[in-house]
Amino acid sequence: MTLIEVMLAVGILTIVVLGTSFYRYYSSIDSRKATMQTAAGRIGLLLSESWGGLKGSTTYDPVAHLGSALAISPPSYSGDDISAYIPAGYKPADFNLLGAYDVYIGNDLYCAILSWKDTAVGLRTLYTAVVWEPRTAIQDDGSSYMFTNRLSSPTNQHFAISTYAAY
Repeated sequence: MTLIEVMLAVGILTIVVLGTSFYRYYSSIDSRKATMQTAAGRIGLLLSESWGGLKGSTTYDPVAHLGSALAISPPSYSGDDISAYIPAGYKPADFNLLGAYDVYIGNDLYCAILSWKDTAVGLRTLYTAVVWEPRTAIQDDGSSYMFTNRLSSPTNQHFAISTYAAY
């Protein structure tokens, strides 16, 4: 075996090892993204069905209703008017904002935004959007990002669901 053949074998082996490493790295990232998207869908469905089960009440409070079964709390933001912190796209323009809530699943932080609109007499449309930041949800010191930063980040993902309730 000549030196050229050995160098060629080392080069090929290096490429194979690097390719395998990159494949494993990106597959673990995609698995994490899929897990977070599934969790967001479940959060949205849970909130939507719970709210719909109460006939779309405009006084629905998921913290009081689901607080023992779900790590949910009012958002950590500063200010009086929460609607000023919600960018376009997370709440339809002609809907009334019910509220926004922080939901923790393990160390992952999601923001749920609930809004409603009376579609017809006795029929209410309920809209639930769940927003999450796919890279990291909690800072190294354990504190969550400010509400405005989480929602306005260009890397955010969101899941939205609409349902109807007769009231």
